[in-house]
Amino acid sequence: MQRLRMRVCANNGPTIEPPAGERLLVNGVAKSGTHLLTKIAGLMGYPVFPFCLAADKAQRAAAPWSRAGEACLGPAVAVGVERPTPMHGLLLRQVLRAVPPGRGINAHCGYSPALRDLLAEEGFRLLLLLRDPRDTLVSLAGYLARHGHPALQGLSLEAQLLLAIDGIAPMHPPRVQPLMQRNAAQSWRAMAGWMGQPEVLVLRFEDLVGPEGGGSATAQARALTALAGFLGAAEETVGPARAQAFGGTRTFHQGRIGAWREAFTPVVKARFHAVAGEELIRLGYEGGADW
Repeated sequence: MQRLRMRVCANNGPTIEPPAGERLLVNGVAKSGTHLLTKIAGLMGYPVFPFCLAADKAQRAAAPWSRAGEACLGPAVAVGVERPTPMHGLLLRQVLRAVPPGRGINAHCGYSPALRDLLAEEGFRLLLLLRDPRDTLVSLAGYLARHGHPALQGLSLEAQLLLAIDGIAPMHPPRVQPLMQRNAAQSWRAMAGWMGQPEVLVLRFEDLVGPEGGGSATAQARALTALAGFLGAAEETVGPARAQAFGGTRTFHQGRIGAWREAFTPVVKARFHAVAGEELIRLGYEGGADW
C-alpha cells in the first residue's frame, strides 16, 4: 500500500493530501457473498485487498472515537451494518486513501449520508451485493457456530436462526459502544439505502453463483457482463471469470440458493415474517407474504 502523505493544519488538525484515481468498495451484509464478488473482480483485473471495512475496524482504530477527539480527528462516521460503530472521519479517510488507484477493499457498511459523501470525495465506486436475507441468515448462523461464537454453542439450528434474526452481538465486548444493535430487517434496510445512489452497481448473489450454486447460466453471464462494464474490464475477461467464479474463497462454505427452505422451521419462518418479511418484498425476493 502506498505511503500516506500527511501535513498538520494548526486550526483544523491533521489533513492528508488525496492521491488521484478511482477505487472500489465491494459492499454487502456479512455472508452475502462479498468474497465471491471480490474474487470475480480480481479475475477481471481489478484486485481487491483482503481487508474488510466493518465495525471491528472502527473498534481497532488508532484512536477510538470520542466526542472530545472530534475537534482534531473529525466527526463520527458510522462503520459496519449489524452494529454500526462510530469512527473519526479523518482516520477513516486515511484508511480509504491507503488504497492505491485501481484497487479495492471489501466492506460491510450500511448507508449513511456521511459515509456516502466521504466515499465520493475519495473517488470510490461501490459494488452492492444483495442476497436472499433468509439464505444469508442460514449462512451467518452456520459460520458463527463453526467458529465458536459462545452465544450459539449447544443450541439447535432453530434457536441459532432465531438469534440471528434478532441480531447477534460480537464475540468480544466492543471498545467503542456501537450506535445500535440491528436485527435482520434493520440491517438489510440500512444496506439497501445504497440502492439508487450514484456510482453504485447492484448485483445479486443468486446471479453470480450460476448453475453450480443453483442459479442460471444466462443470469450469471448477464451479471458478469454488467460488472465488466462497470469496472472497465475487457469483454474477454467475462468467460474466464465465469469459469472460475464459484467456490474457493476464504469464507465460502456451500453458496447454495434456497438453503433456507431446508433450515427454516415453522417457528423460524413465523419469526422472520414478523421481523423482516417486508424486506424480502422490498429487495425483490418475494412478491408478497405468502411464501
